[in-house]
Amino acid sequence: MKHPASARPRKTGVIFIVAVLAASLLAWGGIQLAVAANADHRQLQVTDGGGQTHLLPLDQDGSYTFTTSLGTNVVTVADGSARMESSDCPGHDCIDQGSIDNAAEMIICMPHKMIVGIVEDEEN
Repeated sequence: MKHPASARPRKTGVIFIVAVLAASLLAWGGIQLAVAANADHRQLQVTDGGGQTHLLPLDQDGSYTFTTSLGTNVVTVADGSARMESSDCPGHDCIDQGSIDNAAEMIICMPHKMIVGIVEDEEN
């Protein structure tokens, strides 16, 4: 003879797990929407070895060349991220750093004294 009371805890556990998974998916979706909304207000800030600061849009794909007395760097923007495409510095560590897409990341070319980072658009 089966005990109907023993089936009840199992059913309650399944409902609890499904509820936790649903809440997790909703939270994840909210975070993704917040990140996507914030992505429209970011710019690429490039400070070159000559002391010049350049602000570039992250929502427009393109390739930008920066030449100073220290050398030449090419920064590429694609799909909301940026990377050092090429550099005539020795070692090419700046190229090996890969792409960046949030404000917590930077690309630094030490020989050319160039810093590439993402900042919030001050107008928004």
